[in-house]
Amino acid sequence: MSEILGVSSPSKGVSAQVQRVLGTLESFAVLLQERGHNVKPYTERSVTKLLSLSAAEQVRFLARFEYFSVLMMDVKTTGDDKYFLKMCADRLGLIFDKTAYDEIRPGDVIEIYNTDLIQVFRNFEFFDVCSYTLLDLLTNEFYELYERGQLINQGLFSAITALSTRPYNMEAVDLMNLPQHLLQEKFSVDQLRSLVQFKKMYPVYTWPQNFFGYLVVQHGEVLKELPKETLAFI
Repeated sequence: MSEILGVSSPSKGVSAQVQRVLGTLESFAVLLQERGHNVKPYTERSVTKLLSLSAAEQVRFLARFEYFSVLMMDVKTTGDDKYFLKMCADRLGLIFDKTAYDEIRPGDVIEIYNTDLIQVFRNFEFFDVCSYTLLDLLTNEFYELYERGQLINQGLFSAITALSTRPYNMEAVDLMNLPQHLLQEKFSVDQLRSLVQFKKMYPVYTWPQNFFGYLVVQHGEVLKELPKETLAFI
């Protein structure tokens, strides 16, 4: 495999850079645990996945890791989710409609994706509805981590297309027309299922008017048992 991460094979051990990555994730997990979030840095499975990445996948991993590392630097000094989002925007030079801050309510999950659909920001609330390790999140695409219905995916991609193809415009796309639905973790230890309601998707830019990606506001709630009504993967 490629030597971007300096790894020849798991049997020969890992490089100093991989050890640094794992050590950094351990430190970040402690910071999040101190804030009351039950977060684990990695599992044997996720480390194996890291060591098996192709050259292209390593590039994407390192991009995710770079973004994540920059934002985690602020965890100790960050207050609530809104302040964390503001610090993220300032650090990464991101511009979006400031009404997004007014949209955020307790229990809301906030995510920012770039145009390659790499998640560059997740708020603290995210970690309360997710049982994947930090390394799982950084080495897998969203579709590898979760299962949900085609109707929901089609609605999301329609919103993504609308935002990415229109001229500069800060206005959000309303996602409340998408039904409440189940989101299932595919291979985590806990196999969490969440009930999700999307709210809005905001376009994100960098100065002056360069399209960067998408800010998604949604409400998520972990389910201990399936609801009586049929919500499954519609």
